[in-house]
Amino acid sequence: MYREEDNGYLENLWLIEQADSTYTAFLVQYEFTPEDITALNFRQQINVENKITYIELNADELVGDIFGKYYYNGACYEDLWTYQSGTRCRSTKHTFAQGNECDYWGTTDMATNGGYVLLPTLVPCGDGGGGPSNGGNPPDYNPTNPNGNPNHGGGNQGGSTTPVTCKFCPELEPPMDNGDNNSPDQKNCDELNRIGNSTYTASAFNTLNNNLSQNAETGFSLDIRANFPNFAVIPKPPVSYSEVSAGQNPFSFAFLHNHFIGKFEMFGHGDIHTLFRYANNFNPSLLPNYQFDNSLFTIFMTVRDHTYAIKIEDIDKLASIQQYFVDETTEEAFQMQLDRVFKDANRDAYGNRKPNPADADQEELAKAFLKFVSETNDFGIALYKANTNDMLSQNATWQKLSLDTNGNITPTNCN
Repeated sequence: MYREEDNGYLENLWLIEQADSTYTAFLVQYEFTPEDITALNFRQQINVENKITYIELNADELVGDIFGKYYYNGACYEDLWTYQSGTRCRSTKHTFAQGNECDYWGTTDMATNGGYVLLPTLVPCGDGGGGPSNGGNPPDYNPTNPNGNPNHGGGNQGGSTTPVTCKFCPELEPPMDNGDNNSPDQKNCDELNRIGNSTYTASAFNTLNNNLSQNAETGFSLDIRANFPNFAVIPKPPVSYSEVSAGQNPFSFAFLHNHFIGKFEMFGHGDIHTLFRYANNFNPSLLPNYQFDNSLFTIFMTVRDHTYAIKIEDIDKLASIQQYFVDETTEEAFQMQLDRVFKDANRDAYGNRKPNPADADQEELAKAFLKFVSETNDFGIALYKANTNDMLSQNATWQKLSLDTNGNITPTNCN
């Protein structure tokens, strides 16, 4: 909580759901010493006996303000509990659970723990307000493990990724055909055309395109919401000085990011794995009235002039990528293998490797990538390409890229 005048306490607002779906509200004050706060910042346990005060509040109006529907600038919104995944440390090699195995432990570059946050969500104005979504009621509070609790001020600093806090968002768009189309290739194309030409995602793709010179990735996830088939575009936090976290939760079905000038302009090892993780972690039971299939899941990558996408053709084949993410050793070996493929594709007219990834020809990189994911490995994925300027004007034509018998790219237009 924030006060205009500091009272010397750390404070939380607790809302506890009762059996009748109503809520009890408490203001919780933590009388922690500077030493206690330092220990919490380093994820250490402290003795909280006689240091916590609970003040019960009048919950009716308060809960209505927090969980109820509210009207803002011509649209209706509702705050819903959403689980936000933690991120890896700056090196991308360590998770929060690995603790001080990481050299960045105890610094702002350390891995973070996941947690539940309230996110404003666009909802229809015709229905009544509601409580938290079934997708994520916060877990019971455990005072011996403050990092596992939702919204624990002081004890969970950096424990969840930054939520979207704006209440003014553009209109959202339906994300799929509800299973009415039975052609896998056509369904993949339909998803690409719908997302790629969306008035809402155009803003995100424009941001990706504008940030190509920033020497750091920018990224957004597309997440389902309680008012499905609408979706939300969620900015994703950096996981290191140059990379962005795709996150991992049961709501995300697509990831939009860029490869800035200076990186190879083609999907990396983590992008392929993210496609599998999104499909594997998505929870269709959150929305039982809709039919989901693997055409829903997409990883987009914006580079100079073009935006590429990878889609699933065979999820069982894609699942084989897990063997390369067993531990740091297998992941690093897999990353180096794909890096060598791109370096070999980046050669001058005399056959010499060019040192700058920005000098690599995109078509040569695409050839190398297709061979890597379909011949060296068989991951059961497809590669697509569109002109970024056409996407920004919402008039993109996607092409599926395949290799012919001579190893050259054959494009096939999406209808």
